[in-house]
Amino acid sequence: MDIFHGNYHFSKKPTLYRNDFCVTCDCERVARQYTSYDVIHLYYLPLIPLGHREHWLCTYCGQDPHVRAGMSKGTLIFLAVVAGLAVVGFSSVPNTYPGEAFIFRAVRAILTITLIGLVISIRRLKPQIYLKEMLKNIKQLRTDICYFCNSPLDESGFCAECRLRLDQETSIGNQVEVGNIPPWIRK
Repeated sequence: MDIFHGNYHFSKKPTLYRNDFCVTCDCERVARQYTSYDVIHLYYLPLIPLGHREHWLCTYCGQDPHVRAGMSKGTLIFLAVVAGLAVVGFSSVPNTYPGEAFIFRAVRAILTITLIGLVISIRRLKPQIYLKEMLKNIKQLRTDICYFCNSPLDESGFCAECRLRLDQETSIGNQVEVGNIPPWIRK
């Protein structure tokens, strides 16, 4: 039985923007911070209110810029080992009924293709990006003109047109705050 759960983000609105490094895009991108009222849902029914939260999202891919999307190398290796054991297991099972020969061959072929695909995925996997090092090389956004609408910014970095503020504390290259880096990425 499947359990459908997740978070709803009510009254989501952008508040800040900054130049950031997106690990999903694997390059420098502009990220926006959104504030929303988050609620945990179960089977699409809101259950537990979490309160007002802030989320940074890449403007290009829409993902959290500091969280890698996709499977880790360890997970891919584990799945490849399981698929390899399944191929060996199905190859060693004797075929006692002639009518089942096609089914056994099809299962062996599917498992072999899956194993080959996993090995190719492991070999093509990019090396781990050290986010702290990449954030040091981020270029500063212009502090006089809004990145999105080209309107002038006031002295605090606020755009009257977009109603967005430039996050000047974390958008300056070589001065990234470690507090904005998730603890599992810190080195």
